[in-house]
Amino acid sequence: MATALKRAGIGYKIIDQAARLSDEGAGICLPANAIEGLQALGLKDTVVQAAQVVERVSYLKPGGEVITTASLLEPPLNCQPFVALPRRDLVEIIGRDILDDICFDCYPVKTINHSSNISITLNNGDSDRYDLVIAADGIHSSTRDRQFAKRGTMDLGVGCWRFIVDTPLPQLQPQYYIGRTDAFMLYPLPNGQVYCYAQAADKHQHYTNADAQPLLQQLFAHYCPDVRRVIDQAEGIITGRLESVLSREVYSGRIVAIGDALHGCPPSLQQGVGLTVEDVLALSAALQQDSIEQALAQFKAARLARLGWVINESNKVINLASKGNNPLVRMVRNYILRKHGPANVVAWRKILQHDV
Repeated sequence: MATALKRAGIGYKIIDQAARLSDEGAGICLPANAIEGLQALGLKDTVVQAAQVVERVSYLKPGGEVITTASLLEPPLNCQPFVALPRRDLVEIIGRDILDDICFDCYPVKTINHSSNISITLNNGDSDRYDLVIAADGIHSSTRDRQFAKRGTMDLGVGCWRFIVDTPLPQLQPQYYIGRTDAFMLYPLPNGQVYCYAQAADKHQHYTNADAQPLLQQLFAHYCPDVRRVIDQAEGIITGRLESVLSREVYSGRIVAIGDALHGCPPSLQQGVGLTVEDVLALSAALQQDSIEQALAQFKAARLARLGWVINESNKVINLASKGNNPLVRMVRNYILRKHGPANVVAWRKILQHDV
């Protein structure tokens, strides 16, 4: 957002409650709409050079039998490359030109949403008035929960785990192994690394505090050797749960949410970065043309239907997966996948054709 505002000649101040830019996280998958947005911000070439380009996506049964495969080199999917890279590398690339602008260890302790501006008091005692507050503070956004009527997130009853391994799998292309109520993804990264993502139904949160590696070894013991091998070599496993933002308000007064604060949801369609960059471009364009009030209304009108569709589709994939213990449901699921192709690829086509 700061990069877009700087390019538009709009003044800003960035505050971050963290002590420095976060290098936490595992991998990031960037579909074509994410690269398209990064190109508009002048960041595409640097990101693609640091990433692994992929060409096809396959869904498989746990033992390795292919259910369906789709090429990413056919229209409209080939409008931009599909890539993946470590999250820390993407953060470093995006942060290069704005790092000196960030006020770290800063957060608001008092916010008053006036009709024509917002007064903010920070934890360091600084106080000032601003035309607009843009909340980009993640799926558990405290700004959204303080300022919007509908708060919090919906827990989808699924545990998830992410990690990167130095385990070369020659000629690896993205592979999604789907079991009953569990799934495992292998995604190639640069330098022979592999981004691994796992999920399993966990309605009662039995897995939340469990030792991650032994648990994954148990949950995915029936999966193919490649999956078992990366789990055996895993370190620094990040444990989480799948959630989805409840609010569809977009803005309240002169406070607007973007990114995961606005549309955080499961990574079923891998749209976290893509939608966020779209938010940035839409909001910065609106702010150049209209008053704050008009710009916010324009931003909401431009984004709400698309965001709602992605959130609903992402949740739908998870809800369907939760019914996988039923053999008939699994048969129907696999039949639909064979007929139409990988669920995320089907969605990407709609997103890139702006059918949603």
